[in-house]
Order: sequence, then structure tokens, then C-alpha cells
Amino acid sequence: MIWQAGPGGIVVDPTVHAKHGGAQLGDLREALALMEDPKYHDTAFLRRLSVVRPPGFDDAALAVVAELDGRPFPSILGMVESYVLGKLLHVVTSEKSLFCAELVARTYMSMGLLPPSPPANGYSPGSFGVKNESLPLENAASLGPEIRLQRPGAPVAAPVPGTTAR
Repeated sequence: MIWQAGPGGIVVDPTVHAKHGGAQLGDLREALALMEDPKYHDTAFLRRLSVVRPPGFDDAALAVVAELDGRPFPSILGMVESYVLGKLLHVVTSEKSLFCAELVARTYMSMGLLPPSPPANGYSPGSFGVKNESLPLENAASLGPEIRLQRPGAPVAAPVPGTTAR
């Protein structure tokens, strides 16, 4: 399964049995098939979370999914405004919509993995990448190296010229 947010329907959400935009739970293989489509030419990466799971850890994650599933994705302007307010001023913006990194941060906060400040809207996708060593993970949690995700049997994409394969 994959927990993600996007402006449009990405995959069929098993809770409502339909595609919808915003925060959505879905089948990872189906999401990878969409990302690998030449129309999108996207690459998915995973970073393994290492943490001792205290009681209630998994329940906290499931509660966030139940609370936020279907929450709409903001407009591009709304996303930028929300991120800047969260990052620079530590202002929590409206909870009527949320963007992808904000979804991850809210989930991690609920699981006790991130502090309450900066707010969830103060994180960007790069906050969770390997180049950002300042992610303030709590409870001795750590994220491993980036692992490229690919559907079994999918053709291997050639590296972009001027880059190295991961």
C-alpha cells in the first residue's frame, strides 16, 4: 500500500473503491504503473524507517489515514503559500487541504516521529530526501538510503544523461 497525496485521482482508494484527489491510500503496484507511464516519466523512491515501535504506533498511523483520507490537495499557489508560512513563520495553515510532504509530516507527527514545530506545512518533499540530514526525527528513528521502486517485470529506465544510476 502507498499513502500519498496528489491533485487528482492516482489509484483506486480501497476505502471508497474509487479514485479521488487529495490524500489517498492505494495499491503501490498501481501507483508505480502510473508513475512509470511515459506520460508522467516519474521515479519513485522509498526510504526505510527504522524505529522501535511503541504501543499504539500502528494505531496512530491508521488513525491519520482514517482522518485525512480524501482531504483535498491545494492549488499550486495555496501549496506554496502554506509551505512558506509553515517553514519561515511556523504558522499552521488551514487544515482544509494538504500537500504531499505535509501529509507525510502529519503522519509522522501523529506517530511521535516529528516534533510539533515546525508545523506539518513547514516540510517539503526534499525534507524527507537523503540530502537533508537535518530532519528532526524523534524516538531514535532514522531513515535509510533511497531505494528506487519499480514494479516487478517493468523495464529498467536508462539513467538521465549526466547523472549516475542509483
